[in-house]
Amino acid sequence: MLKANNGCGNHVICRDKSQLDYDTAIDTLRRSIYEGQHHVEPHYHYITPCVFAEELIETGSSALPTDYKFTCINGEVVDIFVATERETNAKYCTMGLEWKPLPYTKKEFLPSKLPEPPLHLDKLVEVARTLSKDFRFVRVDLYEYRDQPYFSELTFFPWGALLYSYTDEAVLLYGEKLGLK
Repeated sequence: MLKANNGCGNHVICRDKSQLDYDTAIDTLRRSIYEGQHHVEPHYHYITPCVFAEELIETGSSALPTDYKFTCINGEVVDIFVATERETNAKYCTMGLEWKPLPYTKKEFLPSKLPEPPLHLDKLVEVARTLSKDFRFVRVDLYEYRDQPYFSELTFFPWGALLYSYTDEAVLLYGEKLGLK
């Protein structure tokens, strides 16, 4: 998996290096870096862009793994934003810690069926708490891979701080939890 540190999507998935179209991969990553610097999130202007090569998390099919994004405020997990169907047109839902859906995601972004909870949800929650403890607000993005938590990234401005897939109710609740008026 190749991705820019300042991008939002535009990853290059490589399952077989002998089949990789290098020119297309380079163009995709250059475009991702450019968009990150000029169009996506303003804080990306202050970091040196680079490309990461990460191990591809295999799912045993062409599907990408389910992405568990833990919204954390003052070191506590307040909900889990779950991304599925990412290989086509990603779908999202927001789950509580007891794995019940929360009414935070606009209907057009919801998957047709709710995802199953990760096998080691408690372990993922603990990792998210540990990684978020020094921050007032952060989203801790994790995968479950080979029965272990697998770190993806810390995100300080989810959705560019626009939260366009969230309901107004969810945005107001986050504001309240952060002590904003």
